[in-house]
Amino acid sequence: MRSSVLMQWLRSLFALALACLSFLATSCTSAKVSQCKNLLEIAARSNPQAPADRAPKSEQMIRQADLAEQKAEQVESVGITDAKLKEYQSSIANLYKEESQRFQDAAKAQIAANQVSAKTDKASLDALSKSASLYLKAIEIYSQQNDAIGNLSAYCTQ
Repeated sequence: MRSSVLMQWLRSLFALALACLSFLATSCTSAKVSQCKNLLEIAARSNPQAPADRAPKSEQMIRQADLAEQKAEQVESVGITDAKLKEYQSSIANLYKEESQRFQDAAKAQIAANQVSAKTDKASLDALSKSASLYLKAIEIYSQQNDAIGNLSAYCTQ
Protein backbone atom coordinates (compact mmCIF):
# COMPACT_ATOMS: atom_id res chain seq x y z
CA MET A 1 0.00 0.00 0.00
CA ARG A 2 2.77 2.38 0.91
CA SER A 3 4.61 1.70 -2.34
CA SER A 4 1.41 2.42 -4.26
CA VAL A 5 0.97 5.74 -2.48
CA LEU A 6 4.65 6.49 -2.95
CA MET A 7 4.46 5.67 -6.67
CA GLN A 8 1.38 7.83 -7.05
CA TRP A 9 3.10 10.67 -5.21
CA LEU A 10 6.22 10.29 -7.41
CA ARG A 11 4.05 10.33 -10.56
CA SER A 12 2.32 13.48 -9.33
CA LEU A 13 5.66 15.05 -8.50
CA PHE A 14 7.03 14.07 -11.92
CA ALA A 15 3.94 15.51 -13.65
CA LEU A 16 4.29 18.71 -11.65
CA ALA A 17 7.99 18.94 -12.53
CA LEU A 18 7.19 18.43 -16.22
CA ALA A 19 4.52 21.11 -16.05
CA CYS A 20 6.97 23.53 -14.41
CA LEU A 21 9.68 22.81 -16.95
CA SER A 22 7.20 23.24 -19.77
CA PHE A 23 6.04 26.53 -18.30
CA LEU A 24 9.62 27.76 -17.88
CA ALA A 25 10.54 26.77 -21.41
CA THR A 26 7.46 28.51 -22.77
CA SER A 27 8.15 31.59 -20.65
CA CYS A 28 11.77 31.77 -21.83
CA THR A 29 10.74 31.28 -25.44
CA SER A 30 7.98 33.82 -25.02
CA ALA A 31 10.42 36.34 -23.53
CA LYS A 32 12.90 35.75 -26.37
CA VAL A 33 10.16 36.19 -28.97
CA SER A 34 8.98 39.39 -27.32
CA GLN A 35 12.50 40.79 -27.05
CA CYS A 36 13.25 39.85 -30.66
CA LYS A 37 10.05 41.53 -31.76
CA ASN A 38 10.96 44.74 -29.93
CA LEU A 39 14.45 44.91 -31.45
CA LEU A 40 13.23 44.08 -34.95
CA GLU A 41 10.46 46.70 -34.73
CA ILE A 42 13.03 49.37 -33.90
CA ALA A 43 15.22 48.20 -36.77
CA ALA A 44 12.24 48.24 -39.15
CA ARG A 45 11.23 51.76 -38.08
CA SER A 46 14.73 52.98 -38.54
CA ASN A 47 15.78 51.10 -41.64
CA PRO A 48 18.97 52.85 -42.73
CA GLN A 49 18.73 54.85 -45.90
CA ALA A 50 21.21 57.27 -47.32
CA PRO A 51 19.94 60.80 -47.82
CA ALA A 52 18.68 61.29 -51.37
CA ASP A 53 21.19 64.00 -52.28
CA ARG A 54 24.56 62.93 -53.62
CA ALA A 55 26.14 65.84 -51.78
CA PRO A 56 23.84 66.49 -48.83
CA LYS A 57 24.06 69.68 -46.87
CA SER A 58 25.61 69.68 -43.42
CA GLU A 59 22.16 70.18 -41.86
CA GLN A 60 20.94 66.93 -43.45
CA MET A 61 23.98 65.08 -42.16
CA ILE A 62 23.48 66.47 -38.66
CA ARG A 63 19.82 65.35 -38.77
CA GLN A 64 20.95 61.90 -39.90
CA ALA A 65 23.48 61.79 -37.03
CA ASP A 66 20.76 62.73 -34.54
CA LEU A 67 18.43 60.04 -35.89
CA ALA A 68 21.16 57.43 -35.64
CA GLU A 69 21.84 58.43 -32.03
CA GLN A 70 18.11 58.10 -31.26
CA LYS A 71 18.08 54.64 -32.85
CA ALA A 72 21.00 53.60 -30.64
CA GLU A 73 19.17 54.81 -27.54
CA GLN A 74 15.98 52.99 -28.54
CA VAL A 75 17.85 49.73 -29.14
CA GLU A 76 19.67 50.06 -25.81
CA SER A 77 16.40 50.73 -23.97
CA VAL A 78 14.93 47.32 -24.82
CA GLY A 79 15.12 45.04 -21.79
CA ILE A 80 16.94 41.89 -22.88
CA THR A 81 17.48 38.74 -20.82
CA ASP A 82 18.74 36.37 -23.53
CA ALA A 83 22.58 36.41 -23.65
CA LYS A 84 22.80 36.07 -27.44
CA LEU A 85 20.18 38.78 -27.93
CA LYS A 86 22.23 41.06 -25.68
CA GLU A 87 25.16 40.60 -28.07
CA TYR A 88 22.99 41.53 -31.05
CA GLN A 89 21.55 44.48 -29.14
CA SER A 90 25.01 45.79 -28.31
CA SER A 91 26.30 45.26 -31.83
CA ILE A 92 23.36 47.05 -33.47
CA ALA A 93 23.44 49.93 -30.97
CA ASN A 94 27.17 50.37 -31.59
CA LEU A 95 26.60 50.44 -35.36
CA TYR A 96 24.01 53.19 -34.92
CA LYS A 97 26.45 55.13 -32.72
CA GLU A 98 29.13 54.69 -35.36
CA GLU A 99 26.71 55.96 -38.00
CA SER A 100 25.99 59.01 -35.87
CA GLN A 101 29.68 59.77 -35.39
CA ARG A 102 30.44 59.34 -39.08
CA PHE A 103 27.67 61.73 -40.09
CA GLN A 104 28.82 64.25 -37.50
CA ASP A 105 32.36 64.05 -38.92
CA ALA A 106 31.06 64.47 -42.47
CA ALA A 107 28.93 67.46 -41.43
CA LYS A 108 31.91 69.14 -39.75
CA ALA A 109 33.99 68.58 -42.88
CA GLN A 110 31.20 70.03 -45.01
CA ILE A 111 31.02 73.12 -42.81
CA ALA A 112 34.80 73.49 -43.01
CA ALA A 113 34.65 73.08 -46.80
CA ASN A 114 32.06 75.84 -47.02
CA GLN A 115 34.30 78.16 -45.00
CA VAL A 116 37.40 77.35 -47.08
CA SER A 117 35.68 77.81 -50.44
CA ALA A 118 36.26 81.55 -50.33
CA LYS A 119 40.04 81.16 -49.85
CA THR A 120 41.71 79.14 -52.63
CA ASP A 121 40.58 76.69 -55.25
CA LYS A 122 43.06 74.03 -54.09
CA ALA A 123 42.04 74.33 -50.44
CA SER A 124 38.37 74.33 -51.42
CA LEU A 125 38.79 71.24 -53.57
CA ASP A 126 40.66 69.43 -50.78
CA ALA A 127 38.02 70.33 -48.21
CA LEU A 128 35.16 69.23 -50.49
CA SER A 129 36.99 66.00 -51.26
CA LYS A 130 37.42 65.29 -47.54
CA SER A 131 33.74 66.02 -46.92
CA ALA A 132 32.65 63.71 -49.74
CA SER A 133 34.99 60.97 -48.53
CA LEU A 134 33.63 61.18 -44.98
CA TYR A 135 30.06 61.13 -46.29
CA LEU A 136 30.76 57.97 -48.28
CA LYS A 137 32.35 56.43 -45.20
CA ALA A 138 29.22 57.33 -43.25
CA ILE A 139 26.85 55.56 -45.61
CA GLU A 140 29.09 52.48 -45.87
CA ILE A 141 27.88 51.46 -42.42
CA TYR A 142 24.40 50.71 -43.78
CA SER A 143 25.49 47.36 -45.19
CA GLN A 144 26.94 46.41 -41.81
CA GLN A 145 23.68 47.40 -40.13
CA ASN A 146 21.64 45.38 -42.61
CA ASP A 147 23.89 42.35 -42.02
CA ALA A 148 23.55 42.68 -38.23
CA ILE A 149 19.77 43.02 -38.46
CA GLY A 150 19.63 40.03 -40.81
CA ASN A 151 21.66 37.95 -38.32
CA LEU A 152 19.34 39.06 -35.50
CA SER A 153 16.31 38.09 -37.55
CA ALA A 154 17.80 34.67 -38.31
CA TYR A 155 18.52 34.10 -34.62
CA CYS A 156 15.01 35.13 -33.66
CA THR A 157 13.44 32.61 -36.02
CA GLN A 158 15.41 29.69 -34.54
